Amino acid sequence: IVFGKFFGSVSVYGITLGDSVGMLCAGILIGICVRKFIPCVILSKKATELIRNLGLSLFFVGTGIPAGIQLSRGINCKMILYGMLMTIVPIMIGWFCCRVILKKDKNSSLAVIAGGMTSTPAISVLMQKDKKVKMEEYSISYAMALITVLLLIKISCLRLI
Repeated sequence: IVFGKFFGSVSVYGITLGDSVGMLCAGILIGICVRKFIPCVILSKKATELIRNLGLSLFFVGTGIPAGIQLSRGINCKMILYGMLMTIVPIMIGWFCCRVILKKDKNSSLAVIAGGMTSTPAISVLMQKDKKVKMEEYSISYAMALITVLLLIKISCLRLI
């Protein structure tokens, strides 16, 4: 968490990555370092599942409470339709790119799409269906999607000011 907060707070040209990207990048770097420098350390499946489930639970509580407060003010049907459209189109493009262009198998394609959509619930469902889902593909596409969206939003805000 300390490393994640540090990575998320580093400012480059006035743009910070934020806590989510910082935490994910810190986790990836720590995992790489542990595997490279202490190869005998291996977390059991139960330990990694516990950490993953705890993280998912905290994420859902952290996003659910503010969403519930705003949702109590009323539902905007137009935003629901926009959300559906902005979900379906990238999934179809991602599926096509993974399966047809990159020739990835079904599990890899779904993991990359779930990561690119930053969909934690999607990867959870995939892992329940098939234990052989490649988490590294999900994690890397998730991190790249977060960084890309964050940078695009910050760049757009700079141009609006």
